[in-house]
Amino acid sequence: MKKIIRICVGLFLLTQMGGQAAKADRFQPTGLVDAIAWSPDGTQIAFGTYKGEIIIFDTRGHLLQRFANDSTVSALRWSPDGKTIASGDFKGMLKIWDPQTGLVKAQDHAHDSGENSITWSPDGTQLAGISNGPGYVAIWTISNNKPDRYITTGDGYGIAWSPDGSLLAITGPSYLKFWDVGKGVLAKVITLPQQGDYVAWSPDGSQIAVAEFSTQTISTIQIWDSKTGSLLTELKGHTQLAVSVEWSPDGKKLVSGGYDNTARVWDAGSGKMLAEYQSNQLVNSAAWSPFGGRIAYAADVVSDTVQPAQALKIVVPPLTKTDLQAIVTRCVSDTSTQQSLVASLNQKTMAQFIDATNTSSAKIPAGCLADIQAVAQSLQDTTK
Repeated sequence: MKKIIRICVGLFLLTQMGGQAAKADRFQPTGLVDAIAWSPDGTQIAFGTYKGEIIIFDTRGHLLQRFANDSTVSALRWSPDGKTIASGDFKGMLKIWDPQTGLVKAQDHAHDSGENSITWSPDGTQLAGISNGPGYVAIWTISNNKPDRYITTGDGYGIAWSPDGSLLAITGPSYLKFWDVGKGVLAKVITLPQQGDYVAWSPDGSQIAVAEFSTQTISTIQIWDSKTGSLLTELKGHTQLAVSVEWSPDGKKLVSGGYDNTARVWDAGSGKMLAEYQSNQLVNSAAWSPFGGRIAYAADVVSDTVQPAQALKIVVPPLTKTDLQAIVTRCVSDTSTQQSLVASLNQKTMAQFIDATNTSSAKIPAGCLADIQAVAQSLQDTTK
């Protein structure tokens, strides 16, 4: 479904350009950012565009790779081990890329129509893709050269592997289906009030968020209990389609992106919107950093005047000192360094805490350090 909508949007933009189309730079309007993925260590961000590029840069804005796909990159996921990137495109191709070289390691024409969504199994041994066309999920065991299992699901739009690896959640016309991957059978169905689009599991697997495809003025994101099938919360605020939703690593918040040119942060428990960020383009994708301190969202269209690093915006969401301590605990593995930083955070000023992170930087993973310092700086700024 998102493929159809995106094509319409592209045609609309071309129409708006009118007689200037011939003079438009080579990235317009196809420089729209369509998919975003953080590397598991939080040091790099990859994104795909309508033009068919995959662009990787570090979080300081340094361009690392820029390579071409022959179709719009509609889905992008870094493998759990960080060694490869999987993509899905409008031609129905699933590809696995080497992010260091930009070379395709494996590929398969999994569907006759575009890939709407792809998802890795938590252990990184399998990749699943779904299309809005033929009504089946292609499951690729990575050790093989191409997808080796197919699950007939009916029309499907979003797909996500459960954190324990046992289930695939699949959205479609008025339903959310749970497929038992091991048995290859339908385990449960939740009836949705509208068509389900993007889908995301909470980190502990107890809840699942669905961005619904709605013709109403306000697009709703629903949070369901994955065990009982009960509706828990509705997130209302997007004034056009919400097409991206992702949980924070601690499972307390979500970030969404929409066709109203906004990314929004929500409290998962109350459904309250905590922050809204404006963009110069459709926010087809918004993603949390692996440790929960930053969010990246589509902010502009890649062009001759807008460089890749400027096409994304990286922001610190509304977080507290308690959240910062949780990030330190989550990603600083060296016990003595962790204890020292927690003590500094609780006993000293934020400026002194930032100094302490610099002193201990050699013992803190780079992506973790970037999250910690970004949140600490944000908290310090809010107290000035």
